[in-house]
Amino acid sequence: MDSETRVELTQLPELILIGHSFRTSPAAQRQPGEIPAFWDDFFHSGRHGRLPEAAIPGVLVACCYDEGEDGSFSYLIGAPVRADQQPSGDQERLELPAARYARATARGLMAQAIPATFQWLHRQWLPSSGLEPASGPELEWYDHRVSCGADAEVDLFVPVR
Repeated sequence: MDSETRVELTQLPELILIGHSFRTSPAAQRQPGEIPAFWDDFFHSGRHGRLPEAAIPGVLVACCYDEGEDGSFSYLIGAPVRADQQPSGDQERLELPAARYARATARGLMAQAIPATFQWLHRQWLPSSGLEPASGPELEWYDHRVSCGADAEVDLFVPVR
């Protein structure tokens, strides 16, 4: 990461997501492509257009959660919604408790910048911060700064204690 990468500690309130997910493994993630392919399918299949109205307009959240003992995890792309909204069809609802997070912004081509920034947070920033990783989901926050180009920005959230 460059010297401009900043980390901010923040408390996120409870967050409810409705979206689509799949299960993946560490072995599958060693060869990049599975998560970007899921994003491609999410848009090309039209699933993004069937999400409920977002409580935060223009925002999508991706979430790594439900980590197994073997390192496998679920990955969901969804909209943050109101508490009274329910999923339809093949959508699922994920309720995330309020938690303290370290937030950093990934900049550049997303398929490379997101994994590199998460790796930097875990391997460099977190050990030198005096904080420890907390149990809970990791988040990717997509808003108006997202693009398909080298100028894209996505906020990443790692739970800490």
